[in-house]
Amino acid sequence: VAVLEGDAIGFGATGRNAGFILAGVAERHSRVAALFGEQRARDLWSLTLRNHRLMADAINEFKIDCDYEQRGSIQLSSSGQEDDELQASASLLEKDGFPGRYLPPGSLPAVYRGAGFGGALEIPSDGALDPVRFVRGLASACEGLGVQIFEGSIVVDVDAQTLGDVRVKTEGGSIKAMAALLCTNALAGDLAPVLKAQVDPNRGQMLATAPIPPLFDRPVYANHGF
Repeated sequence: VAVLEGDAIGFGATGRNAGFILAGVAERHSRVAALFGEQRARDLWSLTLRNHRLMADAINEFKIDCDYEQRGSIQLSSSGQEDDELQASASLLEKDGFPGRYLPPGSLPAVYRGAGFGGALEIPSDGALDPVRFVRGLASACEGLGVQIFEGSIVVDVDAQTLGDVRVKTEGGSIKAMAALLCTNALAGDLAPVLKAQVDPNRGQMLATAPIPPLFDRPVYANHGF
């Protein structure tokens, strides 16, 4: 197993993110069900819960020091429409057997009410961590298991036309493998043109500061993530 990293482990969005481990996808659970059907929405939610469990297991097994905590999360509504979505999502989560509950505006802490937010959806299974320390710790654990990591190796082409015979070309060489995973997130279309129309990066902002005392007791997601 080999990992090709264009820059350094934890560089870019891999390390420059909020460190939230949230169930589901960017769309509300009710919206996903409306778009793709309730079964697919359940499958996607279950997949993200499994991913969270695998991350937690890896942190425990390899003793990765990354400030991991599972305190749940809260999704705040900034409009009547968003509040309706949160209520619908809470009802659907209960129907699907997933933890989650709607919190009416009057039950929210003053810090949220004072900022003008309405109701909220509480997901107790969510968590957070330091993404850079997690990724670097995971990379170290992988190297201990025999995985080769090549930093500064920008992939310029992936030839997967023949099943079981994949050629990955970088600026400095190439690798032959039985299979390749594209872990490029929103930039997947750069290597796989077929994904260009399906994956469209349209938002990216991150404010980083020196370490400061916590402002909130859990991850907070509001205004559809904006």
